[in-house]
Amino acid sequence: MTRWTLVALSAVVLLAPESAAAQAGTPFHVSGTIHGEGMPDLACRGFYYSHTGSMDSSLGPLGWTGDECVDAIAQPGAFTITGTFSLDNGLLTGRFEATGSPETTGQVSESGTFAITGGSGAYCGASGGGTITIVAQPTASTADVELTGSLSHRR
Repeated sequence: MTRWTLVALSAVVLLAPESAAAQAGTPFHVSGTIHGEGMPDLACRGFYYSHTGSMDSSLGPLGWTGDECVDAIAQPGAFTITGTFSLDNGLLTGRFEATGSPETTGQVSESGTFAITGGSGAYCGASGGGTITIVAQPTASTADVELTGSLSHRR
């Protein structure tokens, strides 16, 4: 019985640091420019956009693909944006929500939150989140995007 107790305690001691490390969030940052095509969409109550881009990140260069609904009705004088994204074809996946208003310059500045909803490979089971800022230039069909927060995953 004593041997089994010792084996169980050893397993707890050996596994605890790994579990704690797996749950600890590390700083996460992504920024870059995305290019999208928008179209009027009744389900979005405004516009639907699909977009792609190249991003710099705390993980190195990443490709971005995503889509979003821009609701032009929910808040008078403002836009409500909900969307999803994938970095490097599913290495990390997530969703975001933001609100913003058109500026006199024609650009739209938006801010909100994002959440990492999963990943693949070394990032299988990833989670995390933080803030998202978007500065869109609708006439050019581009937007500068920045995600700042934390990322947790098993190594």
